[in-house]
Amino acid sequence: MYEEDTGRAQPIERNMDKIPDKAEKEGILYVMADGSGVNTRQKDEKGSTWKETKLGMVCTSEDLRTRKDEITQDIQKKEYVSYIGPAEEFKKYLFECAVRNGQGRYEQTVIVSDGAAWIRIGIIR
Repeated sequence: MYEEDTGRAQPIERNMDKIPDKAEKEGILYVMADGSGVNTRQKDEKGSTWKETKLGMVCTSEDLRTRKDEITQDIQKKEYVSYIGPAEEFKKYLFECAVRNGQGRYEQTVIVSDGAAWIRIGIIR
């Protein structure tokens, strides 16, 4: 799975001109990103076994279903990406997932995050 994901994510920057940029769909593409610590049991140069995994989720407003209480929404379809390593590499995986789910074709793209610097510095170009 990693090799397949990498095969799609790595060429994304070289093919930016092929990504649609004309909004042809009403609605919103939601791109969410965050990080979480995981214990890898492999010590780094400082002796720590903890590393940060970057997590992303992509869905659209078409994928939201309002419950009977008319307040709560469920997400019917969503895609996740995860990466342990530099944020620059993770961005390629998340951006490719966003493109696959409609980046550039929806009227709006909304990025949801906690404001961490690695996310603010350009997850979605």
